[in-house]
Amino acid sequence: MSRMPRIQIEDAIYYLMPTRDRDEPIFRDDEDYTLYLELLARYKNKLNFKLFAFCLAPNSINLLIEPSSSATISQIMHDLNPSYTKYFNRKYKRAGHLFQERYRVVLIEKAPNLLKMTAYIHLRPKLLHLTDDISSYKYTSFLTYLTEERRKPESEALNGVQNDKLNMIHEVAYVLGYLKDKSYQQFVNEMEAGEVEELNKVLEKEKVIGSADFRKEVESLVKGEREAQETARQPIPIEKPDILPQPMLIQIPKSASRPVSNVLIFAVSLCLIILSFIFSVFFTYTNILWMKDRIKQEISRKDVIIEQLETEKQKTEEELSKARLSLRLKVG
Repeated sequence: MSRMPRIQIEDAIYYLMPTRDRDEPIFRDDEDYTLYLELLARYKNKLNFKLFAFCLAPNSINLLIEPSSSATISQIMHDLNPSYTKYFNRKYKRAGHLFQERYRVVLIEKAPNLLKMTAYIHLRPKLLHLTDDISSYKYTSFLTYLTEERRKPESEALNGVQNDKLNMIHEVAYVLGYLKDKSYQQFVNEMEAGEVEELNKVLEKEKVIGSADFRKEVESLVKGEREAQETARQPIPIEKPDILPQPMLIQIPKSASRPVSNVLIFAVSLCLIILSFIFSVFFTYTNILWMKDRIKQEISRKDVIIEQLETEKQKTEEELSKARLSLRLKVG
């Protein structure tokens, strides 16, 4: 199957891996990771999609998402990636894209693969040789799973953004429901290295993972989507009458050839004037659309800056509160 249209299908999850546009890190420090997670939480709440697992690494992002009926995968990535790129470019004084327009996506049958896919994503730091102990790596949802399974008030010791804002409790509980006689940590630890490597190869090669019936349903939807796109591209045929009128042959005397030539010249000049007018109107209209798009971009950039300033304001107020409390304790 060649490049697959972005289709929506029930009982399916999407493995997403945004691809870097240049050979440079996506995250350079802890602030970058935290900001991306904050954006992920914001758009999760706004677009109402389910986030079953994630892993952020210096050079890669891995997300396991089930979109809602009101937001497609394309809408989610269109909002998430540009917002982070604006922050990244502003912070590091760079320009241009950070991610490629076409991100890697694999459509997966949900029920038989959900548990294993979350484990695979949580094992990514080990697969990338970032750590030997995945429970010590902060920027995955693995710690959220362990906390929810144990149901102890130890989430404060974990990444605050994950537990407070991403609100993955319902997704985690759904995944844990697939476990039978072992804990989630035991299930993840028991996944053999060979099994992880094989799954990694399948995800790099395949665009659809699931049973034969699932793949058949996906192929049918893809075919229908492509046919609809082809139909939309085709021009509307113009109906022609069955019998065309025969042209009338008119004998023009030689003495009348000069007036006829003048009429033709006038007609051609009029057509050129009309075409020039149409071109001017089209050019003006396209310029107006371009200016409108630029204004929207500037407004969006302003909103991001305002949100950043609000975040910094909140952090400053929290630090001031802590400082006042510390001062009161010292005075007391």
